[in-house]
Amino acid sequence: MQWIDLLQEATGWHQPRRERDWTRIESELATPLPEDFKQLCESFEPGSFSAFLHVLRDEEAEPAWRWSLLHQWRQLRLSVERDEGVARLYDPYGFYGASGDSGLILWGYSEPEGRLYWLADASCAPETWPVIAMRLKGDPWQRFDMATSEFVYRAIADPELLDFSSQVQPPFYLPAWWPAIRSLEDWERVLRDRPEPRS
Repeated sequence: MQWIDLLQEATGWHQPRRERDWTRIESELATPLPEDFKQLCESFEPGSFSAFLHVLRDEEAEPAWRWSLLHQWRQLRLSVERDEGVARLYDPYGFYGASGDSGLILWGYSEPEGRLYWLADASCAPETWPVIAMRLKGDPWQRFDMATSEFVYRAIADPELLDFSSQVQPPFYLPAWWPAIRSLEDWERVLRDRPEPRS
């Protein structure tokens, strides 16, 4: 079984895969993105895993800039290029595109302040890129030698991932159109009703 299949099984989220054109994003980044990440985005509509982990998207799938991978990359690259203090935040890896064709590319967030990156290298197959994560600003970097979808699965279904594991069980997928969770009753409703894809 692939990790995306395991994610669908764990969350109960099943929808037909919606293929997307990644050409524009990959062209601007000057590197392909990992195939499993693209399949993950195509298998789950915009939303979050267990209201805990948010995956950045292609711009067409998610018009809100906060969840656009390319928009986030552009903004962070500008900040890094203009401010040495910001650039130092990415040491020892550097920020991809600002310091050459290797460095960090942000692909997701975890609650409350986690940042999830690939250690990208345009000269290597994207499937070999490790996940580099920071739980809170100022914490040490953590490296995970695994695919994006494996990291997401382990973050919501495997307590062994420690700092990056969701404490909410069972795992679920929360689409962006679902009402915001603001109370214990909202949590209970999500866990009881488990949102399903709209047809």
